[in-house]
Amino acid sequence: MSNIASGFRATGIWPYNPNIVLDSLMLPEPILDSQPVPSPPLLPASQTPQAHEMLTYQPRTPTTPRSIHHLYVECLTTITSSSPRSVKQRALFTKLKMGAEKCSVGAAMHEAGEEHLRKEIKQLTDKARHDTRRLKLNSS
Repeated sequence: MSNIASGFRATGIWPYNPNIVLDSLMLPEPILDSQPVPSPPLLPASQTPQAHEMLTYQPRTPTTPRSIHHLYVECLTTITSSSPRSVKQRALFTKLKMGAEKCSVGAAMHEAGEEHLRKEIKQLTDKARHDTRRLKLNSS
């Protein structure tokens, strides 16, 4: 029983923890579109280089559960107060992260199932090609 319980715990089945599986998934990174980055807005001379960098910051779109988590952590670090608005922002970022992870897992499961079906179809097609039996038609 302890083996089964530790197996459930290690895979995140019980207690429920989808991050165990999400962190281990290795989804292929998509080829980024070569769209031009918009030119930065003109800033008054009084603004510091950090302000300019913040206005022109272009994060990469997360494509794996791990990169979703890293962007989430980065989002949380930008919230520096504990105002009601900040609390709401943290809750919104958390819901976005959870939704993105669910979509990522769904896509990974769909791709795995699709790959399995392709392999099955290929095996059946190969088997049919090598089948030397012929259908006998009744000619009456």
